[in-house]
Amino acid sequence: MKQLSALDPLATVATFSGLLLQPELQTNCLRIETLIHLALAVGSGKQTPNPKLVADGFNQLGKGQCGSMEDPAEDVFVATVRSPRGNFRILEGIWEGNAYFLQKFIDAVEDMPAGTGYDEIRTSMYGLLRLSDLICERAGLQRHQLGNELNTGKMSLAAAGRLVAARHHVRFKLAELPDLGIDPISLAPFLFTPSGRALLLSQTIGNSDLERHPLVRNGTYLYVVLPTAISIAIRTFVIQRMSEAGMRDAFCRGLANVYARTLQNLPLLGARRGPAINFQPGPHAAITQVGIEFDVGRFIQLLFFTDNLRDFEETGFTGLNPDTMELDRTFSEYIAAFQKHAQQSEGYRGGQVNLRRLCQRQPRTDFAHHRNCVKDLGASRGTKRARSYRPLRLFRFLEPPCPRVRLN
Repeated sequence: MKQLSALDPLATVATFSGLLLQPELQTNCLRIETLIHLALAVGSGKQTPNPKLVADGFNQLGKGQCGSMEDPAEDVFVATVRSPRGNFRILEGIWEGNAYFLQKFIDAVEDMPAGTGYDEIRTSMYGLLRLSDLICERAGLQRHQLGNELNTGKMSLAAAGRLVAARHHVRFKLAELPDLGIDPISLAPFLFTPSGRALLLSQTIGNSDLERHPLVRNGTYLYVVLPTAISIAIRTFVIQRMSEAGMRDAFCRGLANVYARTLQNLPLLGARRGPAINFQPGPHAAITQVGIEFDVGRFIQLLFFTDNLRDFEETGFTGLNPDTMELDRTFSEYIAAFQKHAQQSEGYRGGQVNLRRLCQRQPRTDFAHHRNCVKDLGASRGTKRARSYRPLRLFRFLEPPCPRVRLN
C-alpha cells in the first residue's frame, strides 16, 4: 500500500489494466483487478510504475487471499456477443457466463420499442461495447480466444517489462471517439467519479463502484481502467435505468421472454426443438415448467425461474436472492401438482425434478428441501451449455447405482 500511494493513480491503474489483456494471466484476473482498485484508491503521487513494482505487486498479492482464490480458468478469455449492430468482443474476467448473460440483456434491450429513453440506453450500451471491441483489436485478441487455464504464480521482471506496454491499449483520445463511431456523451453513465475513489477500500470485488463505472476521464483522454467489467457495467446500467423509470418489473418480464425464446430453440431429450415456454410472473420470480414422459412410466419435470432483482441496488450481482423461502413453497406446489399428474399415468415407475436458475444472484439457501430432486443434465448457468439428450441416454441417470427420486 505504501508503494502504491507514492504512484500516479491513473498511470498505475492503466498499467495494471493492460495486464488484464494478457491471455497468459487469465487465471490471475482477481489479483489484477484488486491491484487496480487499490492503486486508484490510494495513489496520490506522480511516479510512473516501473516493471519491478508491477512484478512485486503482482507477486505479493498472490501470496494472500487473492492468490488462494484463483481457480483454473473454465471459460474462454475473449468472448463475443452479437447484435443488430454487429458482433463485439468482451473479456470474460472473473465472472462465470459473463458474455452469456450480457447477450440476454442485449436481446432484451433490442426488444424495447423505439423511443428517446430506450434509444439512449441502446446508444450508451453500444458505445461501451465498441470500446471493448477496440481494446481487443489493439491487443490483438481474437474472439473465442483461450487463455492460460493454470495459475501464473509469479511474474518475472522480464515478463513485467514486456507486459507494461499494453497500458496504451486502454487509453483513447476523446477527440477520436466520434471517428470510431462512439458518441462521447453516451459514455457518461459509465464514468467513475474520482472524488469517490477512497470508498473503493470499503467495497468488495464483484460489487464496487469501479466495476459499475469502468471509465475514467483525465483531460482530453479516456481510460478503460477495468476492461473486464464491460458486461457488469452494461447490465447494471440497464437495470438502474429501467428501475428509475419505474419499469423494473416490465424489464424482468422482457428478460424472461428472452430466456423463453432460448429454451424454445433448445432441443430437450432428443426433440427437434424445445417445447412452448411461457413464464408466469409472480411476486418472487417468473417461473415456467416442462413435464416430459421420456420413456414408458418415467417422467422428468424441468422448473425454470428468473430473478425479480429485488434489493439489487444494495447487493448487485453478488447479492443473495431475498425470496428463497417463498420460492421454496412455490416450487413445492409445482412439484406436488406434477407428481399427482405423473402418478395417474398408467405404468408409472418414477420421476425426477430439475431446478434451473436463469439469473445471476444466488439464493440464500440451496433449496435444501428440493436438493435431492435435482440432477444435472449438462446445463450450465441456465442454458449456456445445455445439450440435447436422447431419451435412452437418460436411463443412466435413473438406473442404480445413480440416486433417483420417485414422485410418490
